[in-house]
Amino acid sequence: MTTHIATDHATITLNGRLITDLAEGEIISITPVNERTYRINDAMGFTTGNRIDGDVHDVTIMVKKYSDDDTWFNSQMNASTPIIFNGTIFESVARTAGTNGDGDVVLPQWTLSGGTLTTRPTDTRNNQEGNAVFEYMIQFRNAVRLIG
Repeated sequence: MTTHIATDHATITLNGRLITDLAEGEIISITPVNERTYRINDAMGFTTGNRIDGDVHDVTIMVKKYSDDDTWFNSQMNASTPIIFNGTIFESVARTAGTNGDGDVVLPQWTLSGGTLTTRPTDTRNNQEGNAVFEYMIQFRNAVRLIG
């Protein structure tokens, strides 16, 4: 299932660069490419295990057109050899802890490694930004969600 993170609650770092020109009112999508496990059914029962490619995810990020981040992503896309991306996505979420109503801040984190820009960006419009945005998709070899 796809995970959606609102851009106004997200902090993204890729290769040490903080991505700040996210399109307002949009989401970051993190979608598994493959199933996490495999299963083989037979007359005697079943066999199951982890797929070697079970942590591969597509991450879609929308940035403002002509922004510094758009320029950076564009330069990465046009590099003579594919750029490998590593990074994190933090989502700031408030939750009520326990029964006393105290609010704790929980920071779910995605750790991303072995990513490459797989397709040319999509030029699109959104309902919050008056201007166009570019939608970049990076496929990561490993994308792991941590909660802490």
